[in-house]
Order: sequence, then C-alpha cells, then structure tokens
Amino acid sequence: MSPQALEPMIEPPGRAEAAESCPFSPLAAVERADACGKGLLQSTLDALVVMDPMGRVLEFNPAAEMMFGYIRSQVIGQAVGPLILPARLRPLHPDGLASYLMHGGERLANRRVETVARRSDGGEFPVELTITTVPEQAPPVFLSFFRDITQRQRLEEAQRESEERLRFALGAANMMAWDWELTTGRVVRSENSLDLPSVDDSGTERFRRRLHPEDIELFDASIARARSGAGTYDIEFRLFTAGRQLRWVRDRAQVTFDAEGTPVRMAGICVDITEHKQTVAALHAGEKRFRAMVEKSWDGIALLAADGSVQYASPAIARILGYTPDEISAPNILESVHPEDLDRITGIFSRLLQQPTQGTAGSDCGGSVTFEYRNRYRDGSWRWVEGTCTNLLADPSVKAIVANFRDVTERHQAEEALRKDVTERRLAEQRLREFATQLERSNLELQEFAYVASHDLQQPLRKIEAFGDRLKARCGEALGLEGSDYLERMQNAASRMRTLIHDLLAFSRVTTKARPFAPVDLAAVAREVMSDLETRIEQTGGTVVLGELPTIDADPTQMRQLLQNLVGNALEFHREGQPPVVRIDSVAVETSTQAAARHEAGSPVYRLSIQDNGIGFDPKYVDRIFNPFQRLHGRGEYEGTGIGLAICRKIAERHGGSITATSALEHGSTFTVTLPSRQPAPSEHPASTAGDGELKNE
Repeated sequence: MSPQALEPMIEPPGRAEAAESCPFSPLAAVERADACGKGLLQSTLDALVVMDPMGRVLEFNPAAEMMFGYIRSQVIGQAVGPLILPARLRPLHPDGLASYLMHGGERLANRRVETVARRSDGGEFPVELTITTVPEQAPPVFLSFFRDITQRQRLEEAQRESEERLRFALGAANMMAWDWELTTGRVVRSENSLDLPSVDDSGTERFRRRLHPEDIELFDASIARARSGAGTYDIEFRLFTAGRQLRWVRDRAQVTFDAEGTPVRMAGICVDITEHKQTVAALHAGEKRFRAMVEKSWDGIALLAADGSVQYASPAIARILGYTPDEISAPNILESVHPEDLDRITGIFSRLLQQPTQGTAGSDCGGSVTFEYRNRYRDGSWRWVEGTCTNLLADPSVKAIVANFRDVTERHQAEEALRKDVTERRLAEQRLREFATQLERSNLELQEFAYVASHDLQQPLRKIEAFGDRLKARCGEALGLEGSDYLERMQNAASRMRTLIHDLLAFSRVTTKARPFAPVDLAAVAREVMSDLETRIEQTGGTVVLGELPTIDADPTQMRQLLQNLVGNALEFHREGQPPVVRIDSVAVETSTQAAARHEAGSPVYRLSIQDNGIGFDPKYVDRIFNPFQRLHGRGEYEGTGIGLAICRKIAERHGGSITATSALEHGSTFTVTLPSRQPAPSEHPASTAGDGELKNE
C-alpha cells in the first residue's frame, strides 16, 4: 500500500456535518469534549481511534475496543501503529501523517481506502478506513473511523463466485443471458460464443443484421407479439457469427410491463443448438437410410408381436413369400408351410416365443434361431426359404421378434446340381482311371512294338538287303536287265522300310526316351544345327539368319532335333532357282490364364519363329502336315517319310508348348513354336524323365 493510502481521508457523508454541529476539542484525551462530542464518540457503530500528529492514541471508543480487542485504558497514549496495524504496514503510517502536515488538508477530500488491520491476538482482518481532522484544531487531531468489512468481502466473493459459476454454466451450455432495456434500447449480454457484444445500445438493429435472411421475419413477428401482450416467446432461428459461421439458436424471452401495461424490459436466454440440430439431422438421415435399406433390401424383414401377429413387413416379403405385406399374418404364414416342414417350424416359433425376454436395451434380450423350410408360393409352386428370428421382445426400443426371410431356392437347386455333378465327376474319375490303365497298357504295347521294330522287323530287312547285295554281286550279269531292275526295286523298298522303321522309332522315343529338362541356350543349339547343315546350306546357296534366342528349361537333344527338322525342311523345300533364306527369331509373349497355370508363375513364354522363302503350301493342309507320315509331295520330288513335323509337334507338346504354321504357295512358310521359359519340377512333369534303356537299332 502506498503512503498516500494512509493519508487523512474525508469521513462518510453526514459525519463532517455532525462534527461541525458538535465541535470536538480534545484536551487530555477527551476531557474537554462537550456532551454532544461524547455522545457521538460512544454511540457510533464504527470503531473510532483519535490520535495526535505523532500517531499516539487520544481516544478509543467502545466499538474500537470490540473490534481490536483492547481496553481503552491500555491504549491511551500508545502509538497506533504497533497496536492495530500489521507489521508490514507500520512504516507507512508516520509517512502518511508527515505528508498531511506538509501538504495541508486539500488532499483529504472524499478519500476512503480498504486496508488490513490487526487485533490484539495478532489476527488480521479487512477494514474500510476513513480519516478526517477536527476543524480548526491546532495542533491537528486525527479521527480514524474503522469499519470491519469481513462479511461484506465474503458476500462480494460469494457473489463473484456465483457470477463466475453462472458464466461457466452459460458457457458450458452454449447459453447467453441477455437483458434489453426497452426505454433506452441498451442490451446487455453475458459472455457468449456467438461473438455478440456485451453491451449494445442499438437495441436489436445490430443483432438483426446477423440473422439469416429467411429468419428475420420470424424474429420481428415474435418480438412484436411478445411486446403487444403475449409477454413471452420461444423461437429457433439462424444467425451468423462475426466469422460468418452459421449457427442455430433457440431464444426464449419474457417481457416486463409497467403499471400502465407498457413494455419496459425484455430478458431472456439464447442457447446455441447447432450441435443439437446437426444431431437431429443426422438421426433423420440415419433413419431415412435405415428405412431405405429395409425397404430396398433383397431380404424380407418382418416384426412379429408376442402373439405372432405381424406388426411390420417389408416390400421384399411379397417377392419371397408370394403375399403382400397387408396379406401376411401368422396363420397365413403357417398355412403356406410345406406339410413335411410344418411341425418343425411350429415348434421353432413356439420355443422362441416361450423363451424369457429379460434384458435391457442394446443387450441380447432373447434367443435367435435360423431355419429353412419350403413355402407355397401364390402360384402354387414350392420355394425354399431361409429364416432368421431374434427375440427382442424385452428390448424397449423394439418390443418385437425380428424376422429375416431369404429365398434360397436357387441355392438348393445349385446344391442339388452340385450333388449330381459330384456323382458324375466320380463316374468320370472312374472312367479316367480306367482310361489311364488302358493308356498305360497301350504305352507298354508301344514299347514292345518299338522293341519288335528295332529287333524283329529289322532282322528280315537286313537279310533281304544282305542277300540282295550278294545276288547283285555274284549273279548281276546273269539276271539281265529285267532281273536287275527287279533286284534294284527290292533293295530300294527294303531301304525305305528301314527308314520308316527308324522314323517311327524316333517318333515314339520323343516320350519314351526323353531326357530331364535343363537350362538350354537355344542360340547355341541353333549354331550347332547350322554347323550340321553347313554342307546342305552350301549346296543350295542358302542363308540362315539367326536372331536373339532365349535360354529355357528343355530337353537339349529334342531342342536340337526340333530346330534341325524345321531348318532342314526350310532348306529342302526351296523354290527352283531361288536360294533359300531362313530366319530364326524369338519374342516373349503374354500368356492366357490357362497357359500360365501350366507353367511356373511369373515366367515368360517365348514364341520361336522359323521363316523361309520356299515353295510354301496350301493353308488348308496346316493341320494335316503335323500328322505322322503325311506328305504333300511325291517321293520323286522330295525325299522323306513325312514324320519330321509330327516329331516337332510332339516335342513342343512335351515341353508344354505348341506349334503351328502359316503359308501360301510360292510365298514361303513360317513355323511358330511356343515354349515356356520355365518348367515344373521333374516330379510334376509326366515326360521329364527318360524311359527304359535305349533300344538298339540292330
């Protein structure tokens, strides 16, 4: 507290006048005071302490004795500071008296101060202090009036706390209290989240500018009705905040009228209900979505009462059960059940209805059961229906059994078809096993044939050729021209027979004498083939152009045989006077889902092309040329037995690929071989291992 806080203060109104009407002239404490002064000193309710310029006590009235806890005789002549001032304020007291003596009494006008005083027991308490002087008294005498304001401060603190709680409650509830003085136009508002000023002298003018244009008419009409006699209004409207955010509010007000019935005041509460409006809108939207989901659901939904009557049925019920929602009732539902299912369905509903329906909202209030039965449709046909019923009779928000119905006729038909399909598949598997057994027997027979072909069939041929050679050497001149011609024909026929047997063995050994798959560099294989065919290339004046070829998993011997057959054919079937040109190339291609399933996942498939400029062939023979012993030309024109392309196809198929050709007469041919780059594990490939021991060509 500043020194000025303890300077002499003007006493409360009326107290100075009393001093003037009853002059106070202390002499030896208060012995010289007249009867009026003594009466004032003793009767005042405020504590009065009279002191001299040195700050010593001259008088101490009964109220001061009660307030400070001292007896008058104890304090007369004592310094005031140590008696009634806290230690921290005592140094300021002499400075205040000195300031008065220096500056005179002009600074005493209308001064009061709240400070802290001290009781005899050392306890501190708040006081309101007023200091004045006795007029025309020299040396000056100071009269200090003390009023205990402990209770007042408590009341003020309680009021502040109450106001703070009110402000907090209003803020927490998004509420704004307002008071409109109609005679002056002043509006006073509590703190609010709507950015409205606390004090507004424009009445409703500024407030109206915040309103949504569509709500101004409602607002004006409501105020007019309230002021004209209704006395109250309760409306909802929209307004903009200072930041142009649109908010919903609910405004409730009451009008105060004077004795003549003139409205003089309006007071009310304005509540921000934006979140409530948003919640209601969300609930309405959710209800709309839920209703749309139920109404448009493919499943039929019904609510059943405890007696089995239908409270609600969705439109899908008509499609599933064959009856409109208005036609459905518990008896009708049971009457349409197939006789073989009726007892079971009746029992299910009876047990469901008899279950205890205890529980609370949101909990599992009862049982739930799923069942299937046959229902007679309106047209007399029987349809399979799946139903699920949940007992929610104890749920206060439902109070019903919720039933869902679904037409599962197609599923039952599919299951029946599946059962038939399984039966047929088992029969097919049995036939397949029988076929596999027959195929295994056929393969054994083929191996026996190959053995016979390599031994028994070639033995007579060797004798025919051997004796033919002897006959020609020893008796050639004696045979004459005709005999020599017969002998030559016999030897040529034996030679062709041997070639056919060799080619047939080569065809069968594609699978019976196969080697395991291994990485094969097709470019290296092609160069070896070109080396083997070097003589034929020189004889025909041909050219072989080798492009980029990949490395794949394959049988190296069969890859060499494949390329040698195709390149050899391209060199052989060239046009007269036109040197052959053969191009070997490859490209990675996308594969179909079925093809990819047969090969290693993620591995590419390559398409090899062998293109020539030879004689070509008619495209209608494209399938025929890959069959064994199929020739498009006579033996006099071109050599061969017609087995080479059949071997090529078998090699391609053994590798999980294929071969095809495109051609035109006198415009060359292109043979395309599709081969995967990776092969399954050897145990998964039926022809990845060699057959029995090599058959000797004796």
